[in-house]
Amino acid sequence: MRVIIVILVIAELSLAMAETGTGSGTFNLINLGSVDGKNYFYDKTRRTWQASRDFCIESGMELATIETPKQAEFLKSKYNYSTFSGFYKLGGRDALLARQFTWDSSGTAATDIVGLNWRVDPGYSEYLTCVSYYSNIIPVFNIVGCEVESFVLCQT
Repeated sequence: MRVIIVILVIAELSLAMAETGTGSGTFNLINLGSVDGKNYFYDKTRRTWQASRDFCIESGMELATIETPKQAEFLKSKYNYSTFSGFYKLGGRDALLARQFTWDSSGTAATDIVGLNWRVDPGYSEYLTCVSYYSNIIPVFNIVGCEVESFVLCQT
């Protein structure tokens, strides 16, 4: 009898969470702050590039872009080994040209003018690659296959 009651309570809680949006993953977004009119948020759930893009859109945002030295410096200043560290999907993907990337939200070229070096993960082809931000003491733009799962960086 007690087992049935516990199961019913868990089912009701799950239903209530689904109806209110709690549990959808959006509550995991952590606000890093704002710079240049952008608000950056991250989520520590690993996703592919497409799943990351969908997640940001469903959360009312878009995958983040880093287009100015000020934005790069801001994100670098937020590095913290125990919280904001690791690989985060960005809104950059290849333009179907070898090692040429565009920002998904604007279609403009992702360039190296922002003061971040580019790093290519070994073993990936020239195409179907996406850009991630490696938050570390020395951050970089990381080029990796779009199907590789990593954390998510969104912006408003």
